[in-house]
Amino acid sequence: MKKANTKRILVAIMSAAILTSVTAVAIPSASAVSSTQSQEQQTSPYLIDYSRTASLTLYKYEMPDVSKATEGSKGEQTDKIPEGATPLADVTFTVTKVAELKDCIDNGKLTIPSLEEAEKAAPTSTEIYTATTDTTGVAKLENLPLGIYYVQETKSPSQVVKKIAPFVLTLPLTNSDGTKWLYDVYSYPKNQTSYGSAILQKVDSVDNKTIEGAKFDLQYSTDNTNFTTFMPDIVTGSDGTATIDNLPSQCYYRFVETEAPDEKYIVDSTKYYEFYIDAAGNMVRDDSVVADSTVKVENDYPLIHKYILDGEKGTKGIDNTANIGDTVYWEINTSIPYEIGDMTTYTITDTMSKGLKYTGAELYLDNKTKLTEGTDYTVSEDGLNVSFAIDTKKLTSYSEVELYFNTELTSEAELAVDIPNTSKLTYTNNIGTESTYKVTSETPTVHTGGYSFYKVDESRKGLQGATFALYKNKDDNANGVAPIATQQSDENGVVTFSGLAYGSFSRTEDEKAQGGVENGETTYWLVETQAPAGYALHAEPIEIKVNKTSHIASNNVEIVNSLVPDMPKTGAVQSALWLLGIMIALAGGAMFILTTRNKTKE
Repeated sequence: MKKANTKRILVAIMSAAILTSVTAVAIPSASAVSSTQSQEQQTSPYLIDYSRTASLTLYKYEMPDVSKATEGSKGEQTDKIPEGATPLADVTFTVTKVAELKDCIDNGKLTIPSLEEAEKAAPTSTEIYTATTDTTGVAKLENLPLGIYYVQETKSPSQVVKKIAPFVLTLPLTNSDGTKWLYDVYSYPKNQTSYGSAILQKVDSVDNKTIEGAKFDLQYSTDNTNFTTFMPDIVTGSDGTATIDNLPSQCYYRFVETEAPDEKYIVDSTKYYEFYIDAAGNMVRDDSVVADSTVKVENDYPLIHKYILDGEKGTKGIDNTANIGDTVYWEINTSIPYEIGDMTTYTITDTMSKGLKYTGAELYLDNKTKLTEGTDYTVSEDGLNVSFAIDTKKLTSYSEVELYFNTELTSEAELAVDIPNTSKLTYTNNIGTESTYKVTSETPTVHTGGYSFYKVDESRKGLQGATFALYKNKDDNANGVAPIATQQSDENGVVTFSGLAYGSFSRTEDEKAQGGVENGETTYWLVETQAPAGYALHAEPIEIKVNKTSHIASNNVEIVNSLVPDMPKTGAVQSALWLLGIMIALAGGAMFILTTRNKTKE
């Protein structure tokens, strides 16, 4: 009986202990409940944790058309970037704290200030933060105090057509699902941007042909004052053009030529070819939209042309003929480039051939304004070279220089060949430097010839001392016209006339082929004015032909002189009586003188 009771008591005690243990777990103490509730409040996603700081990350993108932009997440990070959007660097945001978060909460209700209220409060705030997007389009602000913020886009690249509108932001921010507070907030504002393009076209100023290989720098500025290089070493292609795309709008641009494809072209790196890209991406020049977005740049260079004239300031040609001692007239024309006022060198040099002697010159501008030696230009001679250094400042507002250059054909001129005369122009070909280039003119010519022949007797023996006069026309001698020249036969009977014009003035190559040094011919007339002793004068003018070979005596006819005929002879008896008569007369005279003298003595 006792054992049974004891067993019951032990079971009851164990049951009580188990119950007590379960009760202790299920029913915590009052102090334990209070501690748990506080921990839940601090870590709850539904309640603001004022012990924390926040961050704001701005992902900046540009789009030609922002109407295609998506909203993105409400403060949360997303990978949904709209089609056509690209990262936009160098956008600066200013984030200003305009209110404390707790001041905007009443009985748990958050009241966000209006945009107008935030804008008014921003200038007085001392908590201002800035961030600029990097090349990936990201700008991040960390460790921001919780509060109400006014966000502005304060600086952006020129291609931004319109900045985003300012907005008010709470940090933290309730997520899009309304289930928690976000302390790391992400924003994806998009800018509408616009770009333009430019086509650089390089052409020859003389013939308007496109030029390949011209090199330029493209500079830009946002204020039209401070320019920096946007794109260096732009080179025109085979069609003379270079196309530059993706030029940010609302910027000023200018092309600067740095290198010409040919030394003859004048490079002016101080000259700018300017344009503007407006908000719509249009090219604007001189306040007008350029429909084809083309900037045409001409490469200028001066030309030089040389002519021989058929008289003083006469018709221009390529070849003429002259006598020795004649004045030979030349004309040199040079074009004046539009950069002339900035050039330091503009010198015309004439190079004569042997047989030509400089006698004078006159310089004109556009054939109306005469330049003055010593004031407008200087002249220097060096052998057969004569140089005219012209003051470039005198050439502005004119298009051409005319140099009338006079020479004398001297006895040193070679016969029956072209006697050339060329010229060159030396000029500045890189503005601001001492670099020069020389361009050479055409080479017009003059020619002269001669005529040689033999003066012989009937046995073909050369006769010395015969004198001949040369006339242009058959009757000039009879009419008292002065001869062109006179010459006397030498010991071999050779008579030589040198430096005779022959052929004709030629304006073209075809004319020169007919009347020039090769095929030209001119008729002259010889008159014998003094025969050798004992020989008779030639009774008629002699026609001769002067050409490229007539100066060689063996190529011409011999002019034969005959002896003067003897006086007629009488018989021998008559001659003796004639002589005896003379002797008697002389004797009679002597006796008369003698008798006179004797009478005088008596």
